[in-house]
Amino acid sequence: MTVGQRVAARRAELGLSTAELGKACGLSAAAIERYEAEILPLRRTIAMKLAPQLQLTLPALMGWEESLPTCAMAVSKCAQIPVLGVIRAGAPIFAEDQILRYEPADVESADGRFYLLVEGDSMIHADIVDGCRVLFNANLTPENGCIVACLVGGENATIKRYREDADGITLCPENPNYAPIHVSRREFETGWARVLGVAEEVVHRLK
Repeated sequence: MTVGQRVAARRAELGLSTAELGKACGLSAAAIERYEAEILPLRRTIAMKLAPQLQLTLPALMGWEESLPTCAMAVSKCAQIPVLGVIRAGAPIFAEDQILRYEPADVESADGRFYLLVEGDSMIHADIVDGCRVLFNANLTPENGCIVACLVGGENATIKRYREDADGITLCPENPNYAPIHVSRREFETGWARVLGVAEEVVHRLK
């Protein structure tokens, strides 16, 4: 069985339309049809998006498992994580809470996890630069020194290093050209400020 045939067969087995599978992977229905018909070659990056939605490992989808030696290392499972919008590494900016697309991450579960795209340069010394995307986990409790996505002013989100003391929370940049943002405990108690998630991983764009 070819890769395209395997995609089509598994999609049918799960009762998914080409549109449904495409939407889950950030692809069009037409693209799924072309991959299944093998008009387009199935690149590894696309296969990594398809495999979790088809409930298959990457080797199983690609047909590698049959030829792998018994000593081969298992390929880790990856989950499809929603990319929710843009977050400012600088002055806070509104981050649109909508799913732009899905991207794979080397994690067991997508539960509570989301990506945000970074604009700005206030976190450059933490290797978080303009154009990268950051994986956040909303289920983690922030600790001193971690990097967070934080809502401030009721509707504006920013990415900063989290510092907590008796007076409240300070959101610290990793660029001397920017000033820290102090948020009182009262603002957190009233919901005017809120930690959206703790950063787990940074994905850089190839230049």
